[in-house]
Amino acid sequence: MAHDNQRRRTESGFPFEVIFEILSWVAIEQLLRFQFVCKDWYALIRNPEFIAKQYERASSLRKIPDIVKKQINGKTESINVNKSYRKFASSFGLFLEMSLTDNRSCRIRNPVTQQVVYLPDAHEGLNSFDFAINKSTGECKVVCYYHSGESEAGFQVITVGVDEQWRPLAHPNQDLLDEGILCGDEGMFIGTGNGMGYFSDLVLDGDYLQLEVHSLDIWKECFTSTSPLPRGVFEDLTEVRFIQWNGGVAIAEIGDEDLGVMVLEDYKVSKWSERKIVVPLQILKDEPELKEEIVHISADSYELMLETESERIYYDMTRQKVITDYDKQSEDEGEAFTWLRPSLMALKGMKLEE
Repeated sequence: MAHDNQRRRTESGFPFEVIFEILSWVAIEQLLRFQFVCKDWYALIRNPEFIAKQYERASSLRKIPDIVKKQINGKTESINVNKSYRKFASSFGLFLEMSLTDNRSCRIRNPVTQQVVYLPDAHEGLNSFDFAINKSTGECKVVCYYHSGESEAGFQVITVGVDEQWRPLAHPNQDLLDEGILCGDEGMFIGTGNGMGYFSDLVLDGDYLQLEVHSLDIWKECFTSTSPLPRGVFEDLTEVRFIQWNGGVAIAEIGDEDLGVMVLEDYKVSKWSERKIVVPLQILKDEPELKEEIVHISADSYELMLETESERIYYDMTRQKVITDYDKQSEDEGEAFTWLRPSLMALKGMKLEE
């Protein structure tokens, strides 16, 4: 190791530790050029420890274009990735995306380095994904939830670059699913990008429906707790939404002019918010047709993201104003973008996009 450190000092002219410290403050675009200075810098810039440090120091949330350049019949054309793939999650500068033409197919993409890895086909009836990344080692696990009708539903997991096929993951209510008292087609899975996933399902309890939220530790590949929603909060549980809320999850109901929310505050002890939070939404009053068009909702602090099949709206819940919105199918680079904190992370098996 001493000989290796001395060699690095000779090639670069500076101690390795100094180079590490300086480059970890440099923006990604410059690092992508600096990696060709010498072999040592090339290896350093691909080191997971360096990537994590650079992400911590020099990466900030910004607009990442959804328009990519591709060579088609010898010509360079601009393609909107949203026309081919749906983004399910983002973490550590990577997008987890599902094909819109084959819902068994998904990929993980780094839009800054333009690298991608395609995963094996998952189970039919694929409904949702999440993934977890170990920033220190580059290890990545992906979880998917599938269902086809009320009698078949389940989970699969894969370690990227290690497993050749998806592996089955035990359903938290498999016995109830087998007995036919679980509404399999009502199950919803959400990832939060921090190694924890959450699954909500409806259980037929006599004449009543009970909504339960199960917490999934992706690294341990098992469900760790179940949090029943207090009864009577929502009139019709088949009409509620399972949404991301400030790094966790919540059950929400869209009203004519507001959003009613019950937040799972601590999954470890099944603690919910004391009462339903009602958030007035002037945008629903101004655009009543939007209520039926919303397919996805998430909240981060004061900002609410409302997504339809064609549009993504960022809304300020405090000021009751639209912050920005854009057409997901747009070919305009100024309009087609997704917010992301970029990184240099490259998973096992990643290659440059063709």
